[in-house]
Order: sequence, then structure tokens, then C-alpha cells
Amino acid sequence: EISLFSPHGEGIDGIVDRPERLYELTKSVVDNVKIPVMVKLSANVSNVGNLAKEAKKAGAAALSGIDTVRAIPGVNLRTGKALLPTYGGYSGDGIRPISLAAVASMAQATNLPVSGVGGISKGSHVLEFIMLGANTIQLCSSVILNGYEHVSVILREMEEIMKELNIHSLEKIRGVALESLSSFEEIANEPLVARIMNNHRCDECTGLCKKACLYEAIDIKDGEYRVIEKQCTGCGLCPSVCPFDQIDMVYSSL
Repeated sequence: EISLFSPHGEGIDGIVDRPERLYELTKSVVDNVKIPVMVKLSANVSNVGNLAKEAKKAGAAALSGIDTVRAIPGVNLRTGKALLPTYGGYSGDGIRPISLAAVASMAQATNLPVSGVGGISKGSHVLEFIMLGANTIQLCSSVILNGYEHVSVILREMEEIMKELNIHSLEKIRGVALESLSSFEEIANEPLVARIMNNHRCDECTGLCKKACLYEAIDIKDGEYRVIEKQCTGCGLCPSVCPFDQIDMVYSSL
């Protein structure tokens, strides 16, 4: 596995900021080693799919992603100095949504095996990556923070979820979520609205969906949360903040 995008110690520009440069570096490695080469890609680029194609063209046997995200963790307000002396890499739970999008793009752009990396700490996370096309996953931050025994915890969680959902084979679910992805232009005119599936879990919540809705499309009537369809724009924010997964997006009945 070759990492061409690690932000540690780099200058203003990334190590690889052009597809042709990625091709040159990958081909150089492929031509000079006798083992399969996996290219680790980054989200710090304009189009990860194009880079995936260049890696394949250069002879890469597989792809992985993402590398850490270029970051500065903060500033010491008393000293006026950054908390790192140079740019560093941000990883852990916070980058998982970014990594999921990158893995999906790699899987859509090529037929190379993809290894998902970034913010994986639960069994459900592993299954998400596989459903978006990952063949394998890699762990780093979760092992650093929880020890190697955490791998067993993740495997147990996977087994429990697979049993609950009647999933008998990872191969049968690999990439299934890719079919649900469309370009923004394709979905922009679809009349989607939020739907609250079960109000009985709302008693355990503090109304996060109502607080988050900028369009005041969620109301409480007779102690139950409800969606005012004519005010709902289908932005999808409320499902993302619901701690109990009780909100879905459906086609409008209006």
C-alpha cells in the first residue's frame, strides 16, 4: 500500500494534486516491485473517482481510502500558536462520512478491490463500508484508542447485526447501497419529505428534529411529533439528527 496523500509535513500543495502525477508515481512503483500495489487515495482532491481511474491505468491492483484529512487541531489562544508546528492529518470518527463517500466513488469509478479506511470503530461501520463497495476495511484510530481487543468487539457487533438483519454473506451485500446513489441533478426535483415512523421513541428524545428544522416543518400535536409536508423541503437533516433512526425520507403525497 502506497500513501501518496499523507498531509504530514507537506507544503502548501499536496504531494499529488494532479491525476497525471498520480499516474507517474503509481506506475513507477508498479514497474519496480514484484508484489501487488494498493494506492491509498485522499479526500483532499477535487475528484477522487478520476484519481482512482488513473491509479488503475498505472497498474494498481487495489485502492484504499481515505488517508487522513489535512488539518490543524486548533490554536493556543494564550500563546497565539497553532497546536501543531506544521499541517497534520485528522482521523477518527469525524472523517467516516468523508471516507464513505470516497469509497463509494472509487467503487463506482473502477472495478478494483477497495479497502475502506477512516473512522471505523463499530460493527455497523464495517457493514456500511461493505454496502458501499468496500472489499476490506482497515482500523487504526479505534485500535489506538481501545487496544487490539477492540477488533473482537467489532466482529461480535457485526455478527449480531448480520443475524438480526438475516445477512448470511458479506458478498451478497457488497455494493448494494451504490444503487441508491444518484447525482444531485437527478434527485433535485424529486418531491421527498420527512416521515416520522414511530412516535413512541420520541419520548426519549429532546426534540432534536424539531430544533434542527430550519423550515419549521416538524410540529408537536397531542404529544406526538408530526411533519407538515407543505413546509418540508426534503433536505434530509432531521433523519441525520434523530438518535433512534425513526425518521425516513419518502415521496410526497401532496
